[in-house]
Amino acid sequence: MTSNLDKKQYVRGAAILTQVFLDENNDIALHSLPDSTRRELLAAIEDISLVEKDELKTVVDAYLAALDRVGFTARIDDEKSTRFFERTPPNHMQRKASNDAEALDHDLVDSLVHMPMQVQIALINREADEVAAILLSALPTQAAAQILNALDGIHARQITFALSQLGARSRENKRQNTVLRHAQNHDGPVEIAETQESSVNKNIGALLSTVTSEQRQSIIDGLTEIDSEFGRKIRQEIFTFELIPARVSSKDIPLVTRRIGSENLLKALKHCQATTSTSAEVTDYFTNNLPKRMAEQLFEDLSAQDAIPVEDGEKAQAEAINVIQSLVDSGEIALAAATDP
Repeated sequence: MTSNLDKKQYVRGAAILTQVFLDENNDIALHSLPDSTRRELLAAIEDISLVEKDELKTVVDAYLAALDRVGFTARIDDEKSTRFFERTPPNHMQRKASNDAEALDHDLVDSLVHMPMQVQIALINREADEVAAILLSALPTQAAAQILNALDGIHARQITFALSQLGARSRENKRQNTVLRHAQNHDGPVEIAETQESSVNKNIGALLSTVTSEQRQSIIDGLTEIDSEFGRKIRQEIFTFELIPARVSSKDIPLVTRRIGSENLLKALKHCQATTSTSAEVTDYFTNNLPKRMAEQLFEDLSAQDAIPVEDGEKAQAEAINVIQSLVDSGEIALAAATDP
């Protein structure tokens, strides 16, 4: 990994990092390694017993230095890098929720964005739910959704609920500060608009809109069990592919179709046909609102398209939703208001 390590340390370091990933049930294609390298690595993994903190820090620093040499930027230093991979007892990891934001170094949170997804997953799996929520919120929606997909259902629910609680604590802090400022300058009651709650719910809804349908349903069911009203609000914020007829204006379908791209739209519609009872409504909504020639071509291509793997269909639908959300964010289109589920 670095010239500061000799051959034995290099192999042991690789074994430690490999074991970290294996401990998190991640698949590593060891079979793709040359036979001699694979045997050497597996032997080194078997020899791992106790890893001292200093050695662990050296391994992690060497790993980050190797990433830097190939143009991969990761800004973690000294104690920060070691803390990521430490086997810390669970009770020590459970920081008090009210101190989570202050306990995390901003550089530490920022560095998560530049790490490989498997490392991101390993880090989030090791943290308390509240800390994991902070880390997850630092990522772009699509990247956060991929990580949420990789977590087991219960953990994914807990982190999603923790995201809402971060928003609740932020609202309470804002309320207290507003009341204090008002008391210093005015007499009488103060009214505080709860606009941040809808923003938090919208962000969680956007996140859940792009996870797999199975994971999304599992999370929503869990959230509803914890808080039925919160679960209802989040369900209302979720925008999935089959809701396009209800939320996207017919006049915007030509633009949406062009931005999604014919290949992705074809896959998304084909997956919709295979998984939902409203597929005909969604397909007709596109073909009825496209120019005649485009509509005919889409219908022909859809009829000729073979069944596609579920994973490809889920991905195409998620990308379509991301495109639509980007158009909304840029002000090019507007979505109709969601109705109660």
